[in-house]
Amino acid sequence: MSETKVSELPAVESLEADALLLITQGGKSQSATIEQLMLLAPKMKLKGSLTSGNWSSNYPDNPSSDNAAGKLGNASYWKTEATLYSAPVGTQTALAKLELQKSTGIPCDADGNPLPYQLLVGDMRYSQTTVPQVDIWLIVFGTPTQTMDLIRKNMRPLGLVDDVQYDPHYVLNYWWVE
Repeated sequence: MSETKVSELPAVESLEADALLLITQGGKSQSATIEQLMLLAPKMKLKGSLTSGNWSSNYPDNPSSDNAAGKLGNASYWKTEATLYSAPVGTQTALAKLELQKSTGIPCDADGNPLPYQLLVGDMRYSQTTVPQVDIWLIVFGTPTQTMDLIRKNMRPLGLVDDVQYDPHYVLNYWWVE
């Protein structure tokens, strides 16, 4: 008997009310009909919150750590573990959207030219005994030395200047199902 990957199955063209669907949540698989899902939909509550903070340049250059900063070839990176404190303990379904904080700005080179960057949200980590956590990354292609406030076009240093640490800031919006 050969196995078929889910990604290789043909797309559904129509669904009848009694069609049987496979649903996996919290590591358990179950089946449900379209009718059953429609009855559950009003009971499902989508909640949301946000958190903000900064990526720190003071962490070691070790991407496998919970918090890290360093170089990846000619790119600079920052990584931190974000905890979704507003989600209830035991939450098993969540999603997140990551943005740079506009007031602290986008990464720029020494001449004030904006540098290309990538924001990444890792896989959500769930537990029955804690709130969800997720790794968030900022990867800047080049060597950022300052950031530009997008509204006022003010420049702000990046890194250690006169014994003061300036780091990039993020806003993480997240949602979960109760």
